[in-house]
Amino acid sequence: MSISSDNQSDTTEFITEWPIGTSLELQESRKHNVKTMKLGKRCFPFKELDRVRGPNDNPEKKSLTRDHHVSLKNPQPDAEHLASFGIAHWWRKQPVSLKEGCITFSCSKNPNTMLHSISRLPIAKDFINGEINRLTEKLNWTSTADVHAALGSYQEKANLLPEAIENMKIAVEKSPDEDGKEYKWLLHRMVLQHQVKKDHDRALRQLAQISENNSKLPAAQEVERVPFSSLSVEDFHNKYACQSKPVIVTGLVQQMTAQPWTLQHVKDIAGDCSVVLKQRIPDSCEWARLEEHSRDTIGAYIDRVLNRAETESYLFDWSLPINCNQLAQELSIPKYFANDFLQRSSSGSLYRDSWPSLFIAPPNVCSELHIDAFGSNFWMALFTGRKRWTFFPPNDVALLYPSYESSMDPVFDVDLGNPDLELHPLLSVTHPIQCVLEEGELLFVPAGCPHRVENLTTSLAISSNFVDMSNFTKVKSELEVQGYVDPRSADLLSQFNSSSFNRKMDFKVKNVSFKEFKSLHYLCDN
Repeated sequence: MSISSDNQSDTTEFITEWPIGTSLELQESRKHNVKTMKLGKRCFPFKELDRVRGPNDNPEKKSLTRDHHVSLKNPQPDAEHLASFGIAHWWRKQPVSLKEGCITFSCSKNPNTMLHSISRLPIAKDFINGEINRLTEKLNWTSTADVHAALGSYQEKANLLPEAIENMKIAVEKSPDEDGKEYKWLLHRMVLQHQVKKDHDRALRQLAQISENNSKLPAAQEVERVPFSSLSVEDFHNKYACQSKPVIVTGLVQQMTAQPWTLQHVKDIAGDCSVVLKQRIPDSCEWARLEEHSRDTIGAYIDRVLNRAETESYLFDWSLPINCNQLAQELSIPKYFANDFLQRSSSGSLYRDSWPSLFIAPPNVCSELHIDAFGSNFWMALFTGRKRWTFFPPNDVALLYPSYESSMDPVFDVDLGNPDLELHPLLSVTHPIQCVLEEGELLFVPAGCPHRVENLTTSLAISSNFVDMSNFTKVKSELEVQGYVDPRSADLLSQFNSSSFNRKMDFKVKNVSFKEFKSLHYLCDN
């Protein structure tokens, strides 16, 4: 018996590993009055650039972004906008003939990707430099927070990061509390980008001093495989989670469901559910280079996959507790992840009901290099198919050419499917780790590890992000930054910081049913 899409309409919620911001998801969240959204990659409050609105235009239909100035309290009509809004507004006013002669956006209609391309045009660089000069001159007679913030944002676009950081610091100092929080978020992102750039440049200088540079991607280390029967919770925590070491657990996935999960079984239960499908866009500046592609039902999508009529679309990270609780209730959560601190937060807290999530893909579909958000650990159980995973340790991030242009979630410039070491020489000093995850295996991915995933065959999997003592400090640090602009992140951080919050790890816990997992009071009372 399948779940009707009508029945799910009031509970559809896009809060998963996928950072929010894509237009179909934003439209859906407005339609269903979504109560929970994850902070992450943000886009403009318009589907295409020529539909951009000002900060006072129809605010009820607008999603706040961090890349253009929207004063949170009593916006001034003459307030200076941040660079992303300013560039988009300028581009909209350019003649069609100029636009058509300048750029082609490939197959992407994503506003972040479009703006990324526009900002690199010679005429756009001229506009950016002109705005830097105009705003610098304006500071001679009005030194307000919005002017400093706008100037800093244009300086960032021009890769003048030290100057950008200095102006954003002044904007923070001159801002009221609420506006200051937004500027703090922008400042933190700029500081992060600047630090990564310094680490990147230092690595390039060190590489230049090496007399024998092989200019090739190093051989990948293999991921260790450990039988479930011989791996205790304590050993998993100490040897893998706390050491940021990936591991494959064998002989476990078969115990996670009462009956084997197949594509047909998922279709039988959730076939009528509506989903947003993703597609890899090579020149995307979105997280994992995945952008929304189309909307369909799970049943129709599975039929195309089974009939080999689907070659591009990816059902990526679709929340089961939120969108198809009937499937979620069939699951058991492995004992290694039963200490999830997110389940110890109060009902309705951020991320508490986000996972496990569903992944379905045809052969050759992939997600490009990315890092899971908010410092979370991650696991995936593969029911059907084979997936090739390539990881890098957290210390390799600066060697992978990351950009934090519009988010705290980096987009990496390297193409691991076709690595070019002349263009990206630092790949030669990275420390890749690789495995092929086989049907019936479970993979643990530590917090902060960049990873790329290629579906070698048709695949069906579930995954979940989680928090425990192995990544608790990192998660709290990430939530502090998110909390500048997201009250629910601040609330979750407050719970985690409370002296009454239970931080104990139960190393004797067993696999638990999903129902038990969602009511882990027995852990909280230990």
